[in-house]
Amino acid sequence: MDRLSDFRKYYNHTLYPELRRMERRRIRLLLLFFVSGLLVVGTLLLELWINNLLITLLLAIPLFLYTSWVYLQLKKFVSSYKPRVMNSILAFIQSSVNYEELAYHAEKSISKETFLSSRLFDTTAPVFRGEDFISGKVGELKFDLCELSVAELHPVASGLRQVFKGIFIHAVFNFPSEGGVIVWPRKYRHRAAQAIKAAVLHGAENVDDEILYEPFQDAFITYASNDTHVAGVLPITLQEALVKYLHYIERREAMRAANRYTQRREPQTRHLFLSMLSNHLFVGLTEQNDLLEPYIFRSNLSFDLVLEYYEEIRLMLKIVEDFDQMI
Repeated sequence: MDRLSDFRKYYNHTLYPELRRMERRRIRLLLLFFVSGLLVVGTLLLELWINNLLITLLLAIPLFLYTSWVYLQLKKFVSSYKPRVMNSILAFIQSSVNYEELAYHAEKSISKETFLSSRLFDTTAPVFRGEDFISGKVGELKFDLCELSVAELHPVASGLRQVFKGIFIHAVFNFPSEGGVIVWPRKYRHRAAQAIKAAVLHGAENVDDEILYEPFQDAFITYASNDTHVAGVLPITLQEALVKYLHYIERREAMRAANRYTQRREPQTRHLFLSMLSNHLFVGLTEQNDLLEPYIFRSNLSFDLVLEYYEEIRLMLKIVEDFDQMI
Protein backbone atom coordinates (compact mmCIF):
# COMPACT_ATOMS: atom_id res chain seq x y z
CA MET A 1 0.00 0.00 0.00
CA ASP A 2 1.04 3.66 0.07
CA ARG A 3 3.70 5.13 2.37
CA LEU A 4 5.66 1.87 2.45
CA SER A 5 9.01 3.57 1.88
CA ASP A 6 8.22 6.10 4.62
CA PHE A 7 7.29 3.28 6.99
CA ARG A 8 10.57 1.49 6.29
CA LYS A 9 12.48 4.67 7.20
CA TYR A 10 10.35 5.01 10.34
CA TYR A 11 11.10 1.40 11.21
CA ASN A 12 14.85 1.90 10.80
CA HIS A 13 14.99 5.10 12.87
CA THR A 14 12.29 4.55 15.51
CA LEU A 15 11.08 0.95 15.75
CA TYR A 16 14.33 -0.91 15.17
CA PRO A 17 16.19 0.56 18.20
CA GLU A 18 13.23 -0.39 20.42
CA LEU A 19 13.13 -3.90 18.93
CA ARG A 20 16.86 -4.22 19.57
CA ARG A 21 16.35 -3.44 23.24
CA MET A 22 13.56 -6.02 23.46
CA GLU A 23 15.71 -8.55 21.58
CA ARG A 24 18.48 -8.21 24.16
CA ARG A 25 15.90 -8.74 26.89
CA ARG A 26 14.55 -11.84 25.09
CA ILE A 27 18.04 -13.37 24.89
CA ARG A 28 18.68 -12.73 28.60
CA LEU A 29 15.34 -14.32 29.52
CA LEU A 30 16.06 -17.27 27.25
CA LEU A 31 19.39 -17.84 29.00
CA LEU A 32 17.63 -17.71 32.36
CA PHE A 33 15.07 -20.18 31.05
CA PHE A 34 17.76 -22.69 30.05
CA VAL A 35 19.55 -22.19 33.38
CA SER A 36 16.25 -22.98 35.12
CA GLY A 37 15.92 -26.16 33.09
CA LEU A 38 19.46 -27.24 33.98
CA LEU A 39 18.80 -26.56 37.67
CA VAL A 40 15.61 -28.61 37.61
CA VAL A 41 17.40 -31.54 35.94
CA GLY A 42 20.30 -31.21 38.39
CA THR A 43 17.96 -31.22 41.39
CA LEU A 44 16.21 -34.37 40.15
CA LEU A 45 19.53 -36.14 39.64
CA LEU A 46 20.69 -35.04 43.11
CA GLU A 47 17.48 -36.41 44.63
CA LEU A 48 18.08 -39.77 42.94
CA TRP A 49 21.63 -39.81 44.24
CA ILE A 50 21.15 -38.75 47.91
CA ASN A 51 17.59 -40.04 48.30
CA ASN A 52 16.84 -37.55 51.11
CA LEU A 53 13.39 -35.96 51.04
CA LEU A 54 14.22 -33.10 53.44
CA ILE A 55 17.25 -31.94 51.48
CA THR A 56 15.30 -32.24 48.23
CA LEU A 57 12.52 -30.02 49.61
CA LEU A 58 15.02 -27.44 50.84
CA LEU A 59 16.52 -27.28 47.35
CA ALA A 60 13.17 -27.41 45.55
CA ILE A 61 11.60 -24.38 47.29
CA PRO A 62 14.12 -21.73 46.11
CA LEU A 63 14.32 -23.47 42.73
CA PHE A 64 10.53 -23.28 42.38
CA LEU A 65 10.55 -19.58 43.30
CA TYR A 66 13.35 -18.86 40.80
CA THR A 67 11.65 -20.81 38.00
CA SER A 68 8.34 -19.06 38.69
CA TRP A 69 10.07 -15.68 38.52
CA VAL A 70 11.64 -16.55 35.15
CA TYR A 71 8.24 -17.71 33.84
CA LEU A 72 6.60 -14.44 34.96
CA GLN A 73 9.35 -12.45 33.26
CA LEU A 74 8.74 -14.33 30.02
CA LYS A 75 4.99 -13.62 30.27
CA LYS A 76 5.73 -9.96 30.97
CA PHE A 77 7.96 -9.80 27.90
CA VAL A 78 5.24 -11.28 25.67
CA SER A 79 2.52 -9.00 27.07
CA SER A 80 4.64 -5.83 26.75
CA TYR A 81 5.93 -6.50 23.24
CA LYS A 82 2.80 -5.80 21.21
CA PRO A 83 1.74 -2.58 23.04
CA ARG A 84 5.18 -1.05 22.49
CA VAL A 85 5.21 -1.91 18.80
CA MET A 86 1.55 -1.07 18.25
CA ASN A 87 1.80 2.37 19.84
CA SER A 88 4.77 3.12 17.57
CA ILE A 89 2.84 1.95 14.49
CA LEU A 90 -0.17 4.08 15.45
CA ALA A 91 2.07 7.10 15.95
CA PHE A 92 3.27 6.67 12.36
CA ILE A 93 -0.28 6.21 10.99
CA GLN A 94 -1.49 9.28 12.89
CA SER A 95 1.13 11.37 11.10
CA SER A 96 -1.23 11.19 8.10
CA VAL A 97 -3.63 14.12 7.85
CA ASN A 98 -6.78 11.94 7.91
CA TYR A 99 -6.17 10.15 11.23
CA GLU A 100 -6.80 11.47 14.72
CA GLU A 101 -7.10 10.27 18.33
CA LEU A 102 -5.63 6.82 17.68
CA ALA A 103 -5.40 4.78 20.88
CA TYR A 104 -4.49 1.15 21.63
CA HIS A 105 -5.74 -1.13 24.44
CA ALA A 106 -4.31 -4.66 24.47
CA GLU A 107 -7.07 -6.38 26.46
CA LYS A 108 -10.12 -4.40 25.29
CA SER A 109 -12.53 -5.58 22.58
CA ILE A 110 -15.48 -4.61 20.42
CA SER A 111 -18.61 -5.88 22.18
CA LYS A 112 -20.50 -8.99 21.14
CA GLU A 113 -23.63 -6.85 20.63
CA THR A 114 -21.77 -4.64 18.13
CA PHE A 115 -20.45 -7.67 16.26
CA LEU A 116 -23.90 -9.29 16.02
CA SER A 117 -25.57 -6.03 14.96
CA SER A 118 -23.56 -6.16 11.71
CA ARG A 119 -25.90 -8.99 10.54
CA LEU A 120 -22.94 -10.55 8.75
CA PHE A 121 -23.13 -13.70 10.85
CA ASP A 122 -26.15 -15.58 12.15
CA THR A 123 -24.95 -16.85 15.52
CA THR A 124 -25.39 -16.43 19.26
CA ALA A 125 -21.57 -16.39 19.53
CA PRO A 126 -21.27 -18.42 22.77
CA VAL A 127 -17.49 -18.20 22.41
CA PHE A 128 -16.44 -14.60 21.85
CA ARG A 129 -12.92 -13.36 22.50
CA GLY A 130 -11.30 -10.11 21.45
CA GLU A 131 -8.04 -8.25 21.96
CA ASP A 132 -5.85 -5.50 20.51
CA PHE A 133 -8.52 -2.80 20.48
CA ILE A 134 -7.78 0.36 18.47
CA SER A 135 -10.02 3.42 18.40
CA GLY A 136 -9.79 6.76 16.65
CA LYS A 137 -11.09 8.89 13.79
CA VAL A 138 -10.65 8.58 10.04
CA GLY A 139 -11.72 11.89 8.57
CA GLU A 140 -15.10 12.48 10.21
CA LEU A 141 -15.74 8.81 11.05
CA LYS A 142 -15.17 7.48 14.54
CA PHE A 143 -14.12 3.84 14.52
CA ASP A 144 -13.19 0.90 16.72
CA LEU A 145 -11.33 -2.21 15.58
CA CYS A 146 -9.87 -5.29 17.19
CA GLU A 147 -8.89 -8.90 16.61
CA LEU A 148 -11.84 -11.22 17.21
CA SER A 149 -12.22 -14.98 17.57
CA VAL A 150 -15.85 -16.11 17.48
CA ALA A 151 -17.11 -19.70 17.65
CA GLU A 152 -20.33 -21.63 18.21
CA LEU A 153 -21.38 -25.22 18.89
CA HIS A 154 -21.14 -27.35 15.77
CA PRO A 155 -24.66 -28.24 14.58
CA VAL A 156 -23.68 -31.79 13.57
CA ALA A 157 -20.34 -32.84 15.03
CA SER A 158 -19.18 -32.44 18.60
CA GLY A 159 -17.06 -29.47 19.57
CA LEU A 160 -16.96 -25.91 18.25
CA ARG A 161 -17.22 -24.40 14.78
CA GLN A 162 -15.39 -21.20 13.96
CA VAL A 163 -17.69 -18.33 12.97
CA PHE A 164 -15.13 -15.58 12.46
CA LYS A 165 -11.46 -15.05 13.26
CA GLY A 166 -9.67 -11.93 12.14
CA ILE A 167 -9.84 -8.14 12.29
CA PHE A 168 -13.25 -6.53 12.74
CA ILE A 169 -13.95 -2.81 12.45
CA HIS A 170 -16.97 -0.70 13.37
CA ALA A 171 -17.31 2.92 12.23
CA VAL A 172 -20.08 5.46 12.76
CA PHE A 173 -21.10 8.14 10.26
CA ASN A 174 -22.30 11.56 11.39
CA PHE A 175 -25.43 11.17 9.30
CA PRO A 176 -27.89 8.25 8.92
CA SER A 177 -28.54 6.66 5.55
CA GLU A 178 -31.77 5.04 4.48
CA GLY A 179 -31.93 1.26 4.38
CA GLY A 180 -28.87 -0.94 4.52
CA VAL A 181 -26.57 -3.13 2.47
CA ILE A 182 -24.77 -6.36 3.40
CA VAL A 183 -21.92 -7.84 1.37
CA TRP A 184 -20.60 -11.41 1.74
CA PRO A 185 -17.72 -13.03 -0.17
CA ARG A 186 -19.12 -15.20 -2.95
CA LYS A 187 -16.67 -17.97 -2.03
CA TYR A 188 -18.21 -17.93 1.47
CA ARG A 189 -21.79 -18.30 0.21
CA HIS A 190 -22.41 -21.78 1.63
CA ARG A 191 -21.24 -20.70 5.10
CA ALA A 192 -23.28 -17.49 4.92
CA ALA A 193 -26.56 -19.29 4.07
CA GLN A 194 -28.09 -18.84 7.53
CA ALA A 195 -27.01 -15.19 7.75
CA ILE A 196 -28.53 -14.56 4.31
CA LYS A 197 -31.82 -16.17 5.39
CA ALA A 198 -31.84 -14.00 8.52
CA ALA A 199 -31.22 -10.88 6.38
CA VAL A 200 -34.11 -11.83 4.09
CA LEU A 201 -36.38 -12.19 7.12
CA HIS A 202 -35.40 -8.60 8.03
CA GLY A 203 -36.52 -7.43 4.57
CA ALA A 204 -33.31 -7.67 2.56
CA GLU A 205 -33.20 -8.97 -1.00
CA ASN A 206 -30.48 -9.86 -3.47
CA VAL A 207 -29.37 -6.83 -5.50
CA ASP A 208 -26.55 -8.36 -7.55
CA ASP A 209 -28.32 -7.09 -10.68
CA GLU A 210 -27.79 -3.51 -9.43
CA ILE A 211 -24.04 -4.05 -9.16
CA LEU A 212 -22.66 -2.68 -12.42
CA TYR A 213 -18.98 -3.42 -11.79
CA GLU A 214 -18.57 -7.04 -12.90
CA PRO A 215 -15.41 -7.91 -10.87
CA PHE A 216 -17.26 -6.86 -7.69
CA GLN A 217 -20.26 -9.01 -8.66
CA ASP A 218 -17.91 -11.95 -9.27
CA ALA A 219 -16.27 -11.56 -5.87
CA PHE A 220 -19.23 -10.68 -3.62
CA ILE A 221 -22.92 -11.34 -2.96
CA THR A 222 -24.87 -8.18 -2.17
CA TYR A 223 -28.17 -7.90 -0.30
CA ALA A 224 -30.03 -4.69 0.56
CA SER A 225 -33.39 -3.54 1.91
CA ASN A 226 -35.88 -2.39 -0.73
CA ASP A 227 -35.58 1.27 0.37
CA THR A 228 -31.79 1.31 -0.23
CA HIS A 229 -30.27 3.24 -3.11
CA VAL A 230 -27.48 0.76 -3.77
CA ALA A 231 -25.55 3.01 -6.17
CA GLY A 232 -25.53 5.71 -3.47
CA VAL A 233 -24.41 3.47 -0.63
CA LEU A 234 -22.05 1.38 -2.74
CA PRO A 235 -20.91 3.49 -5.74
CA ILE A 236 -18.80 1.97 -8.51
CA THR A 237 -15.69 3.81 -7.30
CA LEU A 238 -16.06 2.09 -3.94
CA GLN A 239 -16.72 -1.27 -5.58
CA GLU A 240 -13.52 -0.83 -7.60
CA ALA A 241 -11.58 0.05 -4.43
CA LEU A 242 -12.86 -3.04 -2.55
CA VAL A 243 -11.93 -5.35 -5.44
CA LYS A 244 -8.51 -3.72 -5.58
CA TYR A 245 -8.03 -4.37 -1.85
CA LEU A 246 -9.17 -7.97 -2.29
CA HIS A 247 -6.59 -8.57 -5.02
CA TYR A 248 -3.95 -6.87 -2.89
CA ILE A 249 -4.80 -9.21 0.02
CA GLU A 250 -4.51 -12.26 -2.24
CA ARG A 251 -1.12 -11.16 -3.62
CA ARG A 252 0.25 -10.37 -0.17
CA GLU A 253 -1.01 -13.69 1.20
CA ALA A 254 1.00 -15.54 -1.45
CA MET A 255 4.07 -13.50 -0.49
CA ARG A 256 3.54 -14.17 3.23
CA ALA A 257 3.33 -17.92 2.59
CA ALA A 258 6.80 -17.82 1.01
CA ASN A 259 8.39 -15.54 3.62
CA ARG A 260 10.58 -17.30 6.19
CA TYR A 261 9.33 -15.07 9.02
CA THR A 262 5.61 -15.39 8.27
CA GLN A 263 5.67 -18.79 6.58
CA ARG A 264 2.60 -21.01 6.39
CA ARG A 265 2.04 -24.43 4.83
CA GLU A 266 -0.15 -22.83 2.16
CA PRO A 267 -1.73 -19.40 1.57
CA GLN A 268 -4.95 -18.70 3.43
CA THR A 269 -8.20 -17.92 1.68
CA ARG A 270 -8.90 -14.48 3.13
CA HIS A 271 -12.52 -13.32 3.28
CA LEU A 272 -13.70 -9.69 3.32
CA PHE A 273 -17.15 -8.92 4.80
CA LEU A 274 -18.96 -5.59 4.79
CA SER A 275 -22.28 -4.16 5.91
CA MET A 276 -23.64 -0.64 6.14
CA LEU A 277 -26.78 -0.29 8.25
CA SER A 278 -28.16 3.20 8.90
CA ASN A 279 -25.07 5.19 9.94
CA HIS A 280 -23.04 2.16 11.03
CA LEU A 281 -20.29 0.57 8.93
CA PHE A 282 -18.93 -2.91 9.72
CA VAL A 283 -15.95 -4.54 8.00
CA GLY A 284 -14.44 -7.93 8.76
CA LEU A 285 -11.25 -9.44 7.33
CA THR A 286 -10.45 -13.05 8.24
CA GLU A 287 -6.99 -13.91 9.54
CA GLN A 288 -6.21 -17.31 11.05
CA ASN A 289 -2.95 -16.27 12.73
CA ASP A 290 -2.48 -14.02 15.73
CA LEU A 291 -0.64 -10.99 14.40
CA LEU A 292 2.48 -9.47 15.92
CA GLU A 293 2.86 -12.13 18.62
CA PRO A 294 6.54 -12.19 19.64
CA TYR A 295 8.74 -15.24 19.30
CA ILE A 296 10.55 -16.60 22.34
CA PHE A 297 12.94 -19.07 20.72
CA ARG A 298 13.84 -17.03 17.63
CA SER A 299 14.63 -13.43 16.81
CA ASN A 300 11.89 -10.80 16.45
CA LEU A 301 14.18 -8.44 14.54
CA SER A 302 12.25 -8.60 11.29
CA PHE A 303 10.80 -5.75 9.29
CA ASP A 304 8.36 -8.23 7.70
CA LEU A 305 6.78 -9.12 11.05
CA VAL A 306 6.04 -5.48 11.87
CA LEU A 307 5.05 -4.66 8.29
CA GLU A 308 2.48 -7.48 8.35
CA TYR A 309 0.50 -5.89 11.17
CA TYR A 310 0.94 -2.36 9.84
CA GLU A 311 -0.50 -3.39 6.48
CA GLU A 312 -3.47 -5.18 8.05
CA ILE A 313 -4.42 -2.12 10.12
CA ARG A 314 -3.67 0.33 7.30
CA LEU A 315 -5.82 -1.66 4.86
CA MET A 316 -8.84 -1.69 7.19
CA LEU A 317 -8.50 2.04 7.87
CA LYS A 318 -8.14 2.75 4.15
CA ILE A 319 -11.50 1.02 3.50
CA VAL A 320 -13.14 3.23 6.13
CA GLU A 321 -11.37 6.27 4.67
CA ASP A 322 -12.78 5.46 1.23
CA PHE A 323 -16.30 5.27 2.67
CA ASP A 324 -15.76 8.61 4.38
CA GLN A 325 -14.73 10.22 1.09
CA MET A 326 -17.25 8.56 -1.23
CA ILE A 327 -20.48 8.42 0.76
